[in-house]
Amino acid sequence: MKIVFTAINKSEDSLIDSRFGRAKVLVLFDEQTNTKEYISNDESEHMDQGAGLQTAQKVLKLSPDVIVLGSAIGYKTLDVIKQTDIKVYIGATDMTIDEAYKAFKNNKLKLQN
Repeated sequence: MKIVFTAINKSEDSLIDSRFGRAKVLVLFDEQTNTKEYISNDESEHMDQGAGLQTAQKVLKLSPDVIVLGSAIGYKTLDVIKQTDIKVYIGATDMTIDEAYKAFKNNKLKLQN
């Protein structure tokens, strides 16, 4: 399974970024290989609008099974993601990436519909 986490920086102990579109970093975790890839999302910070849709396109290219973040994804962006099999889990606020992963695995996060 591949999971994308939103993060505030490119470090092992980074906290989850509660935002999706303007998240500073996307972290792609591959459970099969137990590896993390850190992808910058800085360009979204300077956009007046459309950051969520641009980030969604970036995430879709990574082909994850799941997205984990703090707060809900906006409805326009969620509509794009819902056209795939990707599941979105929210509620990882104030957690590190590893804590969010454990919360996801222990069914402690909420599926965004």
